[in-house]
Amino acid sequence: MDRLSPDTSEYDLAHDRFVLRLGIKYFLNQAALLAEPFGGDVLLAVTFLTINTGNLRDLNGASTFNPQAVEGVIPDGMRRSVTIAAVSRELGIPRETVRRYVNRLIEMGFCRATGARGVMVPSEVLKSEAMNAVAQKHGAFARDLMGALNDAHAPVGDQPA
Repeated sequence: MDRLSPDTSEYDLAHDRFVLRLGIKYFLNQAALLAEPFGGDVLLAVTFLTINTGNLRDLNGASTFNPQAVEGVIPDGMRRSVTIAAVSRELGIPRETVRRYVNRLIEMGFCRATGARGVMVPSEVLKSEAMNAVAQKHGAFARDLMGALNDAHAPVGDQPA
């Protein structure tokens, strides 16, 4: 029985709601964790993550580890700069708001300006103590989620006594 597929006759909406609850807990834990280095500002964290993702857009596969990464981080020379306009489009928030957040990230040392319009997350930021702590805590959250999902998909009926 595939509990994740609503096409089966055994589809269980209650189970999917349980899995959704696990996902929401994971999401909220991640949001708080990712905002920690940014003084708890979730939008600042999302802006940072969007910039970093844009810097790596052509380098990382969806579920593969890039062998060019050094200590799990792509070197600066391989990253590509992104514009405030691109970040604005990606997030669906006004360009001026993104500009203010990018300027804060630059002032805080999390990003650097590149050229007239670009911005990049330097690799040394991703290797910092703060980001290493985020990576370690994320790993624990992810393992907890995977364990809970694995437990949730274990057979629950007709178990031997």
